[in-house]
Amino acid sequence: MPSSHDVPAASERAALIRARAALVIDQGTEEVALLQRLCELILEADNYHLAWYGKCIDDSDKSIVVVASTPGHESYVDNVRVSWGDNEWGQGPTGRAIRSRTAHVIHDIANDPSCVPWRDLAAGHDFYGCISIPVVVGDIVDGILIVYTDVAETFDEPARALLDEIADGIARGLGRLRGLPR
Repeated sequence: MPSSHDVPAASERAALIRARAALVIDQGTEEVALLQRLCELILEADNYHLAWYGKCIDDSDKSIVVVASTPGHESYVDNVRVSWGDNEWGQGPTGRAIRSRTAHVIHDIANDPSCVPWRDLAAGHDFYGCISIPVVVGDIVDGILIVYTDVAETFDEPARALLDEIADGIARGLGRLRGLPR
């Protein structure tokens, strides 16, 4: 059970991450650099091991292409296959999040039936859970922010609120860089 000293530390860390993310979002001048820095900031926020941003591609497979990711799990990012289509690779949290435009959390990848296609790859990287958050720019789902952890029940309400806020910031930052109206 967390001590009373952990709560202020966690809220202070979240406030610091929010402030840093706001600077990146407001001052970023290039999309990939903005996405890369925000993925890196997410890892500073909590017990996360990988954060990546994937862009939705409107091809026959409804592919998702990795645009930015944190270092350390390149073999995962290079080999994971996900889709936003209603197909075998789109039934996990990422495909469902994009189609529904709502975040999806998996608390136990090894035992969640929707994660069968990625179970072995995730186990090889000690990923326990993940969250997939769609990023809507204008009125279109541009991509997906995906964060992995090796700790059970990591994505509680404060964690989800911070990650949702960062995903919303990504949308604002990408919209600003693309010259879209607010």
